[in-house]
Amino acid sequence: MPEFFRKEAIEELRDPRGLEASVQLVGTRHWLAIAAFGVLIAAALAWAFFGRLDYRVNGLAVLLHQGSRVYALEAPAEGRVIALYARRGDSVEKGALLAELSLPVLETQIAALKDQVSAIELEWKSRKAEVAREEAEDARALADALKSHQTLLKAAREREAFLAKRFAALETAAGKGFASRDTVQTTRQELLAARQQLLAIPAAIARLKSDHAARQASRRASIDDLHRSLLQARGQLAALMARHDEGTRITSPADGTVVAVEELAGERVSAGDPVVTVETKGGSLTAYAFFPVAAGKKVAVGMPAFIGPSSVEREIHGVIRARVVKVSPLPRDRADLLSRFGNEALVKQILAAGAPIEAEITLDPGPGGEGFDWTASRGSPRPLTPGTLASSEVVVRRVPPFSILMPILGTMFGFSSDKGRDGGADASR
Repeated sequence: MPEFFRKEAIEELRDPRGLEASVQLVGTRHWLAIAAFGVLIAAALAWAFFGRLDYRVNGLAVLLHQGSRVYALEAPAEGRVIALYARRGDSVEKGALLAELSLPVLETQIAALKDQVSAIELEWKSRKAEVAREEAEDARALADALKSHQTLLKAAREREAFLAKRFAALETAAGKGFASRDTVQTTRQELLAARQQLLAIPAAIARLKSDHAARQASRRASIDDLHRSLLQARGQLAALMARHDEGTRITSPADGTVVAVEELAGERVSAGDPVVTVETKGGSLTAYAFFPVAAGKKVAVGMPAFIGPSSVEREIHGVIRARVVKVSPLPRDRADLLSRFGNEALVKQILAAGAPIEAEITLDPGPGGEGFDWTASRGSPRPLTPGTLASSEVVVRRVPPFSILMPILGTMFGFSSDKGRDGGADASR
């Protein structure tokens, strides 16, 4: 019979002392693995019932001092920045010179408008002199015509008086038979013609005066039109020069802090480009966050929030813990946002998803009331300045993980549960 087992093994099994030895079903290492697995299961169950999942909504935020106002000082026309007299973070007083610009396009427009004013003024003066000559000649012609018509009128009156007397005498003589009826009739016709002429001459005089007045009014209207054009051009020139004078010198509209310097000395700017942004003095640094309407309607006062300034590396320094203190009941419109921030580009970015809901979020102070409460131990090494853009996250709901599993378990085992149904796509762990 072949031997399949070692001789030592067979003898060990035949030894009677082996009957009292315990049989080891699981090794020590396996018990350690089972214990570790049990700890993991217990931890998972504890997290499922006592842990929390955050449902968050995300938005864009701007850091500003509470109650402050922002002025975005823009270039009035295309030009070049000659000099900058302020840097970000500088405190400035009202009227302080912040920047100087060269505006060649505006200067070209001013030069062209000056030429236009000179041309209109020359034409206006020339027309006035021409009208003066025409009116003098017209007045002399009118005087001569009136004199001639007065002479005709005098002669017509004398003739009418003569014919009236002659007609009366002939009519008397005809009644006595001393004059023929034909002679009387002829005299009557001459008298009627004389009287018609007597009426026509004053009408002709009136027409002469009326025509003279019409010509005079037409000439003066042409002068008035030129004068109005001159005044309009002068007004445009004055406005353009004032715009140039104001545009070449950008000054602070109020006491405050320079929060942004958009351009560098020597760079070109277009009309409407922001050059310097000034924020008036206000309270503590606050985040003003903007959310799409659907997400913003979930935000309420008292909810925790997290603010991540764009100037800070989130992966290294973390974000700031904060809390919602105010929520706008209605969406903000473009006019409201422009009056608040004065920056067209920023307003367009805020309105990218439509009119937003605004939330005012206070930043939690750091240990000892200094700085801010960062999720990282040290936080940002640089101080935050007003006008900084930031990401904002508001925790709108916190639920235990088990509540999310309930609908799944209900589907698997045939019972229903409404607990935990809340758009899990928005949950952030």
